[in-house]
Amino acid sequence: MKYQVSSDTYWLDPVTNPPPMNTKIQVLSKYNIASIGTFQPDFHVGWYPLLKVPKSIKERIQNERNS
Repeated sequence: MKYQVSSDTYWLDPVTNPPPMNTKIQVLSKYNIASIGTFQPDFHVGWYPLLKVPKSIKERIQNERNS
């Protein structure tokens, strides 16, 4: 299986960049599994803000729901 990796974006280290608590974000577990959720200090080792969804994709989603 191939996978695409960003060459200039990295997970944020919660030690040097504390994540917002009680907020939905991208999280990386100590087992190297990425998911979306709230940061749990005893389980997550990295985090990153959620990506914004561009208007073109939002419109496509809406159109597909209506068809």
